[in-house]
Amino acid sequence: MNSQTRTYGQIILTNLFTFFNVLAVSLALLIIFVAAVHDPRALLNLVFLVIVAANTIIAILGEVRAKRTLDKLSLVAEEPLTVTRNGTELSIHAREVLMNDLVTLGPGAQIPADAEITKGECMVNESMLTGESAPHKRDIGDKLMSGTYVVSGNCTARATANHGDSYVEKMGTQARVYNKPRGELSRSLGRIIRVVTVFMVLLSIAMVARQSGTGIITPQERTIALTHTTGAVVGMVPAGLFLLVTMALAAAAIRLGRRLVLVRELSAIETLARATVVCFDKTGTLTTGQLRVTGEIPLSKSKHNTRDVIASMLAALGPGNQTADALAEFYGTDAKFKPKKIEHFSSETKQATVTFERLGKFTLGAADKLVNDARVAVEAKKGLRVLALVHAREPLALITIADTLRPGACETVKFFTDRKTEIRIISGDAHDTVEAVARSCGIQITRNTIASRATPEDKQKLIRKLRGAGHTVAMTGDGVNDILAFREADCAISIGSAAPAARAASHMVLLDNDWNEIRNIVEEGERVIGNVQNSAKLFLFKSVLSIMLALFAVMFLGGIYPFEPRNLYLLEILVIGLPSFFLALGPFTHGSRAGFIRPAIITAAVAVTMIAAIYILSHLAFLRMGAEDILTMAVLLTTALGLTLLVNTCMPLTTYRMAVLMCVLIAIIFAIGLMPDVLELYYLSAAQVIILITLGAAGIFLVRKFAGSPAYQ
Repeated sequence: MNSQTRTYGQIILTNLFTFFNVLAVSLALLIIFVAAVHDPRALLNLVFLVIVAANTIIAILGEVRAKRTLDKLSLVAEEPLTVTRNGTELSIHAREVLMNDLVTLGPGAQIPADAEITKGECMVNESMLTGESAPHKRDIGDKLMSGTYVVSGNCTARATANHGDSYVEKMGTQARVYNKPRGELSRSLGRIIRVVTVFMVLLSIAMVARQSGTGIITPQERTIALTHTTGAVVGMVPAGLFLLVTMALAAAAIRLGRRLVLVRELSAIETLARATVVCFDKTGTLTTGQLRVTGEIPLSKSKHNTRDVIASMLAALGPGNQTADALAEFYGTDAKFKPKKIEHFSSETKQATVTFERLGKFTLGAADKLVNDARVAVEAKKGLRVLALVHAREPLALITIADTLRPGACETVKFFTDRKTEIRIISGDAHDTVEAVARSCGIQITRNTIASRATPEDKQKLIRKLRGAGHTVAMTGDGVNDILAFREADCAISIGSAAPAARAASHMVLLDNDWNEIRNIVEEGERVIGNVQNSAKLFLFKSVLSIMLALFAVMFLGGIYPFEPRNLYLLEILVIGLPSFFLALGPFTHGSRAGFIRPAIITAAVAVTMIAAIYILSHLAFLRMGAEDILTMAVLLTTALGLTLLVNTCMPLTTYRMAVLMCVLIAIIFAIGLMPDVLELYYLSAAQVIILITLGAAGIFLVRKFAGSPAYQ
């Protein structure tokens, strides 16, 4: 069986060799070089690799999980087939069918390869390929397309292509052209990384040049300069933010998985929540493709009971197509009358006739072919299929038949309508039929709402046009004819009963065919967007702080950055990293996501100002502040301001967020008490403590005043 997903090797390589990973590994190699040549303690600065590794592993495992699920699905049915090959009867799987094999097909059989009928006739449902719900009659010499189904009749067909060369398989190759979607969060991160990289390169060059100009010559001086320069570069990269996005989306995918929603691409969760246009396929998506009788309209008084006549006709005609099944469900198949002559349904005449003993001739077929009644056009305008029952030449009744709406379809449409999301319906069916389904779902019809008689290429062009107009487009479908549109859409959603090729081409699969799960996906997406954007201010604070400190170092400190990476572990791990993940995975409070860039920049500017004040005050003789004292005060002050921003991020406070804050405070106290050597913290004098408290209070006041949320000020 040909896999319609990427290989394990492709998955691993694509997720390993990202720009961010290459950048992180380059920094790690630089730190390892410093440790090997100058100072082994530099290895303590490699903790950020844990974040990089976790981000990569989660992404790989998520995609592998989706691949394993989808690889269990083949393009066409895998039940054994009986074929005649070179005069020998064989039992084989559909994927083993070869050109010139003779395949016997009956009701319910899926056609395994492109073929030509050599014996018999049948009605074929081609909706998976064309989108049209009505079955088509196929006789000797007619072509059969792989992936379609025999609705009624029996035939023998000669395969005109190997299974792998069939039309449906060629369409399926569109699913194998991997198109990894990128959500807005990922794109924003990419833009941040590009900006940070520019600053990182320019400031690194400036720091090295400044260090060279100040006469750094001893090995110890070179070690300190190189280690601190690395600290600046590592600090600028918001490594945890990548992991935060991945973890939040992965957690959402797990929650959705419990609801039988298979998420193939994590970013699709976010993308659906941002969709401005949702395009629905009709047949098999909004509708089940199954027909049902909706009513009967008497045309004349008759001594014959309509129910008994139609039930007897169905019994005489035997198994039929979907229309016959719908009639049988409504009228039954009890043979009250004995048939004398039977004329089976003909696609040319659109009718079937049964002559009963003592009752005469009854005809059942397309109403527009049998009767002249204005009500036929009225019902057809509603998108209903209308049949007529005629006795001899006397019209007895009209029977209306409709597609069955898929459970949850109308509720899903209303959900998107309430969100002011634009709705489009794309179908291969006639306009009136599609419009009737749209109206039954409560969709307001405009000039652009419906695209009828649409080919796969038409669907693709429409999606491309919408995206070109600046829309974020989601597409739902279930057939091979939807694959091209899936590849073009920002988010593609299929259902469990969809063609396997469509499932393989989609970004998410509703395994139990329940459209109500769409709302849960959108809610999860909004949760991820809100929580990640809210927590992003913490990571952005660290990056901006590192850039500003690097500028400060170039201008006033001879190019020597104040910190090594390990000096900021309190800030990076306990104040930013861990609480951000708990906040991102927790409940989302609406209104707490707004304005995450401004608070980060203001807090970073305040922190740099306070650190500058420490350096200025260090020149006061009575304070007797050495390099170790300056470092300790700078670390504690930066941690306090980061904690202030964290409190701002947690506004409005909830029980969950209060618990996160309390755990952070306890962890900071324990870390300072148990690992002062790792963090390079030293004891301060009473005067230095007073200065630290004063500067800290001033900094906290400024952050609360200018960077705090309204609920916090």
